[in-house]
Amino acid sequence: MIFSLQYELLKPISSRLFLLPLHHTHSVEVKYSDFVTVFKNWKKQLVAYALLLEKRFGKEVKKGVLYFPKQRKKLIVYITAEDKKFVMKDIKEIRKLVKSEKMPRGEKMPRVS
Repeated sequence: MIFSLQYELLKPISSRLFLLPLHHTHSVEVKYSDFVTVFKNWKKQLVAYALLLEKRFGKEVKKGVLYFPKQRKKLIVYITAEDKKFVMKDIKEIRKLVKSEKMPRGEKMPRVS
């Protein structure tokens, strides 16, 4: 979910609507999870949203917000240039894979008995 709002998260009005002042641009993701933490894939999602916001609005995005409505908590996630570089690398690999029209090799996982 991408919010093209500019802000510091102030007050959730509903699970998808926030009151925010108009001086910063952040990517926001609402998570319905029992785990109030920053998983690697969730951070990558925020970074990808940040890249989209930067492209669309021409403003640098330095933070993302993970909002957990069930727990009424938010986590501020700082987004660095290095994070953006890693996500751009992932995007290039995905584009290359799609263009090749080949299935990626699966990873061997240990069997659980």
